[in-house]
Amino acid sequence: MKKQELEKGMVVETRDKLRFLVIGNNLVGKDGHIKFKEYNDDMQWGNNHQPGDISLDNFDIMKVYANMFAITDYKVAQQPLWERKEPPRLTNDEIAILRNIDKRYIWIARDKNGILYIYDSVPEKRGNYKWSRDTLHVDILSNLSLFSHMFNFIKWTDDEPYNINDLLDSMQEK
Repeated sequence: MKKQELEKGMVVETRDKLRFLVIGNNLVGKDGHIKFKEYNDDMQWGNNHQPGDISLDNFDIMKVYANMFAITDYKVAQQPLWERKEPPRLTNDEIAILRNIDKRYIWIARDKNGILYIYDSVPEKRGNYKWSRDTLHVDILSNLSLFSHMFNFIKWTDDEPYNINDLLDSMQEK
């Protein structure tokens, strides 16, 4: 979704979970307003800022909700029309761990009990508590339970495991 697609009455949510109503050329919230001109076409904060300025990316628009004046079903109002998909932000410790995992391991996932595991081939969800490589071999290849308090973005409810190389590549792009 682009900034020009926002319509009067839509509700936007920032990275910091602040919500604003779209009215004219402004986003109006309970604690103030933001002018549209502060956003670029991709609804990221900082359209008019110079290189080297402090970036307040916590004002980036992350979700857009339906026009509140046209909502007839409460459940529709709770579901965003659009949501920004971004790679997770890794801590320096998480990056160090991923860089030092044996290169044969490509995938990382968390089971229902909250324990992290790494795999050498793409796993699939099996049963109601863990991931496995295939239907014949359900043993876990490697357990990262020591680091289960980290990588909080990895959830059992994720539809797919995370590719370790993709996670590391997304950190190098920034």
